[in-house]
Amino acid sequence: MLWEVYMTIEYDEFDYELSRYFRETYKSDSRIANDILNLVDLIGIQDIQLFHECMTNIYENKITPQVVSIFEKNENEIIEKIRDASKIKMEDYAYISLSDAYTTYQVCSYIFNKETPPTNEDIGFAMDSFDRIYKDIGIVYSHIVSDLNVFNKIQSLGGRTRAKKYDTYKSEIFREWEKGAFHSYSRCARDFSSKFDLNPKTIELWLSKKYSKS
Repeated sequence: MLWEVYMTIEYDEFDYELSRYFRETYKSDSRIANDILNLVDLIGIQDIQLFHECMTNIYENKITPQVVSIFEKNENEIIEKIRDASKIKMEDYAYISLSDAYTTYQVCSYIFNKETPPTNEDIGFAMDSFDRIYKDIGIVYSHIVSDLNVFNKIQSLGGRTRAKKYDTYKSEIFREWEKGAFHSYSRCARDFSSKFDLNPKTIELWLSKKYSKS
C-alpha cells in the first residue's frame, strides 16, 4: 500500500514536471516557434496572417471527410494561394509538411497554455509531436536546400542541421543506455545534458519513449 502511494506521488511529480517542460517547449518564443518562423522568413512569406490561414486550412482540408476530387481541388487552391505569397516556390508536399509542423505546434501550444491541466493523452501527444515537428521542418529544409542561392542562409539558420543533430545525439545516448552504463533515466540525462547542451528532461523523454513499456 505504501509503495502504491509512493508511486502515485512520484508519477504526479513527474507528470507536473512534464507539463511544465512542455509549457516551455511550446510557448510563443520557444526554439520550435523560432525555427518555424525562421523557415517562414526563409521562404519569403511576409503576410503572417495569410500564412496562418493557409496552414490551418491545409490541415482542416486534410481531416475533413470529402470526396477525392473536392479534396484535391481545395488543397490545390490553398497551396497555390500560399505559393503565390512565397518568394521561394516549393512543391506541394513541402507546404503540406510545413502545415503539419505549424498546426501541430499550435495544438501543443494551446494544450499547455489553457487553464485546465493536460491529460495523459495530451502529454503523450506532445512527446510524439516534438520529433514529428522537426521531421517536417527537416523535409521542408531538404526541399529548399537544392536552391544553391539560399544554401548558406539555410545552414546559418540551422533548422535542418538541428534535426539531424538530434538524431545523432539520440543514437549515442541510446547506445550507452543499452550498454548498461546507467541505471536510471535521470542519471543518463544529467550526464549527457552537459555534453550536448540539452535540457535533461528532453533526454529523459527520449529514453522513456523508446524504452518504457506502455
